[in-house]
Amino acid sequence: MSIKFRFMLSYIAVIILTGAFLISAFFLGVCTLTGASPGQLYKSATLQRPLSTDEENAFLELKMIAKNTPDQLLEYQNFKLLEKSDVQIVVRRNDTIVYSSSDLSKKSLLVHQPDYELNNLNMRGTIDNQGDFFRYIKFDYLYSDGSKGSVMVLQPENSYMEVLQKWGVLIVGAILLFGVLVIGLLSYFVARSVIRPIVHLKEGAEKIEAGNLDFEMEEPKGKN
Repeated sequence: MSIKFRFMLSYIAVIILTGAFLISAFFLGVCTLTGASPGQLYKSATLQRPLSTDEENAFLELKMIAKNTPDQLLEYQNFKLLEKSDVQIVVRRNDTIVYSSSDLSKKSLLVHQPDYELNNLNMRGTIDNQGDFFRYIKFDYLYSDGSKGSVMVLQPENSYMEVLQKWGVLIVGAILLFGVLVIGLLSYFVARSVIRPIVHLKEGAEKIEAGNLDFEMEEPKGKN
């Protein structure tokens, strides 16, 4: 392999690694400046995402019932009609799940359920259900006996976004570690196959220039 070709490979590798580092540094910089993890940034973006038509229709109907006749939700029979396009529904009463769509785990809902907030200032968020992430919009209210209630309309999130939310920091860290290792190995091989022969030739040229012809140029180790 010629020295020119080795330099070209080294140059291309440096460009690729620099690009990877810049992308990683951007994400790390955003997380540092905002004080948020990749998962939190993702959640923030989720909160600003508009509802689908089916989500909005289901939420508006359930919200109207919760406002006017909340006890009706305890025996509501038309949940299935609202569960279109992967829309999931949850109805709570205090710490009990009154109703949940068949694809949801009640046990996981009880563990990850959001707190009640009767002023309904924070109605949207994300929730984990057996390792799957859902975005939700909820409305909290009181039943006629004074117990707290909540209706939640959920929609499953994209699987790629789940991976980013769960492992975003580890992925960026792995990229940085891999980059450091590759640059280290690249520097080693460049020094061994390119820089050392050049230094060797330079030393030989200096000896010849000084009039010292009583020496032999050693053949560099490895293939040229």
